[in-house]
Amino acid sequence: MHSIPLHSSLWPLLSLFLANALTVDARVVHSLPEDPFAFPKYRVTFLNGLPLQNDTAERWIKDGLRGGELEFLDQPWHEVHWDGSRPLKEIGSGQTEAESQTAASHMSSHSLEFMKLGPRDSYLCLIPPSTVEQNSPAPEDSHTEWTPAQGWSLLQPLTGSCIYHRQGWFTYAYCHNSHVRQFREVIPSHPIAPGSYEIEEDPDSEAFDLGRAPSALEPGADLSVAERAAANLELARSAGSRYLVQRWGDGTVCDKTGRHREIEVQFHCSMTTTDSILFVKETKTCHYVLVVNTPRLCGEPGFKSRIDQREEALVRCREVVDVLPAERVAIPEADHPIKLPPRGPKRVPPPPP
Repeated sequence: MHSIPLHSSLWPLLSLFLANALTVDARVVHSLPEDPFAFPKYRVTFLNGLPLQNDTAERWIKDGLRGGELEFLDQPWHEVHWDGSRPLKEIGSGQTEAESQTAASHMSSHSLEFMKLGPRDSYLCLIPPSTVEQNSPAPEDSHTEWTPAQGWSLLQPLTGSCIYHRQGWFTYAYCHNSHVRQFREVIPSHPIAPGSYEIEEDPDSEAFDLGRAPSALEPGADLSVAERAAANLELARSAGSRYLVQRWGDGTVCDKTGRHREIEVQFHCSMTTTDSILFVKETKTCHYVLVVNTPRLCGEPGFKSRIDQREEALVRCREVVDVLPAERVAIPEADHPIKLPPRGPKRVPPPPP
């Protein structure tokens, strides 16, 4: 088998894949610019039942894939004249200019990378184009005017319930449209499965209200509950998505400032979790920010991040071998290489006595 040089650019790419798996939902949402390249949606898959002959791999690396992704997957594809740089439409084929451009785009959008796993195993991988559209501005919302009351009504199922979050020494409770509290939790006397007991405050430890929801501005006004709550609700925008903000005061008096504690509660769309608190942060003395992740807002225009809207792209890898097996063996596609055990010599039963 001829030696094919290892492309050095593949290792940073694979490292990025591993890092992405460990940081699926570790983003901190602020008004900072979005880094789309930090969270690419790629998945590496090994076509274990589709080995590739070494001669073919060398030709593809040298000349490129004439049939693009279809050729790599051993699927039927339309032969187009090839000049080494771009495909040309066939004379008299009736192929239109648009069809020719589509074929060219299909062939040139992927790239090949050769990879060695250990001293013996080699793979050729088909890298899809980036799922990030560079320099593309955020699409303008085409819907009619959207009011915070609409978003607030989607959160009403949370009424009467609290969401808890353990962070450091403290437990935090966000009680919908009521208050946010910081306290120390009673430690169970024996191990208990998570979610099988009610969280209780330790009466012997200090506890603070970080903020309380304001009462209706006009108790006698003819306003719905959602409208009264939305009177203290703002629509904010971070890089690439919207979120809702409430600012609450009237918390426990701060011994350092002599003022009531205040908190900003943010509601962000998240497709990867149920209703949960992402983090609580003291931004300045006795002023806090609490971020609630919820899927309830994701159906509204503009709340889903552009990163979350991108579809996953597959990096497909085929093992490079000197000789193809006589028969194709059905081995499942997987996120890791699968090899069949080598066949031993066929045992012939002894002749009957």
